[in-house]
Amino acid sequence: MKLPLWRTLLGFGVLGGLLALLVSLIPIYLDNYRLTQFLRDSGMAASEESARTAIVKRAGELGLPVAGRDIRFERAGERMRADVRYIVEVNLGVGRIDLHLHAGSQ
Repeated sequence: MKLPLWRTLLGFGVLGGLLALLVSLIPIYLDNYRLTQFLRDSGMAASEESARTAIVKRAGELGLPVAGRDIRFERAGERMRADVRYIVEVNLGVGRIDLHLHAGSQ
């Protein structure tokens, strides 16, 4: 059974669109993973302000739109846990989506 040409082209178009979406989102999720690794590796034993500055600086290096107000801290004894929640806007050409991302030290 042979499919009409228009159906085949439409199928390849849909697959191409999904592939393009995947290619545009993977770098954002990889940078979020790198930020999470930074939070886990840094130990967070410093003061909140110095930790906040270091996190914002690292996020800026990764190209992530993290502001100081996006970071929350919790203390447990001598250890401090950082919780970063931020939004990345992705322009897909035909529309825009907001990715709500989270990075944490634990």
